[in-house]
Amino acid sequence: MTGAPGSGVNRRARTGGWATPARAAVRVLLTAAVTALDYLVPKSRRLLVFGGDDGTKFAGNPRELFLHACGQDGWRPYWFTTSPSVFAAVQAEHPGRVVRANTLRALVLGLRARLFLVSHSRRDVGLVGYSALCRFVQLTHGVGPKTMGYSKREVDVAALDRETRTYAHVVCSSDLEATFWSAAYQVPLADIWPAGVPRNDLIIGPADPALAASHPVLRGRTVLYAPTFRDWALLEDYLPIPGMDPAPLVALLERHDATLLVRPHYYEADAARATIARVGSPRVQAADDTVFGDTNALLQHVDVLITDYSSIYMDFLLLDRPMLFNPVDLEEYEGARGFLFDYADNTPGAKVVTAEALLEALEAELSGADPYRSERARVRALFHKHPEGGARQRIMAEIDRRPVRWPGPLPRARDGVRPLPAGERVA
Repeated sequence: MTGAPGSGVNRRARTGGWATPARAAVRVLLTAAVTALDYLVPKSRRLLVFGGDDGTKFAGNPRELFLHACGQDGWRPYWFTTSPSVFAAVQAEHPGRVVRANTLRALVLGLRARLFLVSHSRRDVGLVGYSALCRFVQLTHGVGPKTMGYSKREVDVAALDRETRTYAHVVCSSDLEATFWSAAYQVPLADIWPAGVPRNDLIIGPADPALAASHPVLRGRTVLYAPTFRDWALLEDYLPIPGMDPAPLVALLERHDATLLVRPHYYEADAARATIARVGSPRVQAADDTVFGDTNALLQHVDVLITDYSSIYMDFLLLDRPMLFNPVDLEEYEGARGFLFDYADNTPGAKVVTAEALLEALEAELSGADPYRSERARVRALFHKHPEGGARQRIMAEIDRRPVRWPGPLPRARDGVRPLPAGERVA
């Protein structure tokens, strides 16, 4: 691993941020212009705008809810994207329902939209996201043990204030998780919906046989290694224990006729593939997003998960299958990022930080021992209020019950959250 806590890679200070004066001036002008237009344009009760990953992908919670809305009578869902390839793919399947996010058509549609449903930020929907009057439903892209938003050790408070003041609601999977998002985004608990998240409706459903048909590796036993992304450093060795001799791991996989799939954050795909090439065995293969576009569709075919601090294990809990945790830099990670809850008590699997411990725990799980089954059930009950699925229907029902957004700043109760200056928040 390169870098260290405080080294500055992708790190922001609590004040100031990286914006240059010129960029800040452009932002202010765009915000004023788009907000003024938003006051003037009437809103459509049935028009919803979806986007994700800064407009670059068609994935995650917004995608699953968009697809569901496309199949419901009366709704007018649109997907906003900045990616030509995403535009082409969605247009082929849903003609007329995808829009280039930074075009005049997107601005006109966006100003008429009832709500914006995103996974990351206002940037997911392009130009219209500059309006201070937008009402966002933050569908999120996962919650794990690591801190988020205002809870993080270091954050650009001014930028986060601009972002979260337009959040009307946050969607999550449990009442406990709702308390984390309330602190992370300074949104009252009353405005957080513990309805479950749309992508988990996919994981609960039957596995897609076409995925295994097109990826023969999934027909055998699979172990997935999927570590989290570190803000301050990039992983260089993509084996679960950095520097371990891969030969005993490959031998173990051979004995159980299993394959280790390596799924990195997309920033680290090159490092992961370099590690796989160094191992040089078909028992260790790449599973990045160029191979498997949807994480939860892949999880349905996974027998054992290995991760560190990633939220992926929260989704995997719904499948009730074994998982191992490799917190090899626990002290460093906790000092740099911090945790929302007690890591040891809420990660139901063996903690392995040496090659010997990893091999022993993986041998036990692939042999069917499953010593953490009861712990998984306990943690699943804490973090999943609706393990039966149905998140998409519940979210759409909540949206249907809510009034159409009014083009003006509305006061909102701030029970138990950090107050901002008057007028900084809208409902």
